[in-house]
Amino acid sequence: KLVFADGGGYSIVDNATETTVASGAFDPADRTLRYGNWKVTMGGVPSNGDTFVIKPNEDPRGDNRMAAAIARIQDRKDLLGTGQTIQQEYENIVDRVGALAVQAEIGRDATRTVKDHAREARERVSGVNLDEELADLLRYQQAYQANAQVIQAASRIFDALLQRL
Repeated sequence: KLVFADGGGYSIVDNATETTVASGAFDPADRTLRYGNWKVTMGGVPSNGDTFVIKPNEDPRGDNRMAAAIARIQDRKDLLGTGQTIQQEYENIVDRVGALAVQAEIGRDATRTVKDHAREARERVSGVNLDEELADLLRYQQAYQANAQVIQAASRIFDALLQRL
């Protein structure tokens, strides 16, 4: 650990034995401490009694161990209890969803066909066929239009006769 004392001095203390292995004066202009292969740069100026414990990272947060462990999850076959990897399980789910979608489409088409047949049967029994009724309405409309033209022509002829008399 790194312990700062009065007057800008510091000591490097072995964590296991609590013995001082090095000491020196802290230079506020440089703010860098060196010991063996270690180099520590301070972000500010330490105060008397400030202590920094320097030890290996025992917590996986902050390095790539967690990311590597997460990446390895995709290859594990014991995770879901099916003996397959997550990718294989995902592919199975996509296959099942696709098959269910096809079944739903077939069911929809079959239901639509049954509905159409039921409507046709009802129309045959009730004596009302919408297609035939529409054709009859169009025929009546044309007949009325033709009769209206005959009446208009007769009215003009009658008016012309009255004017000559």
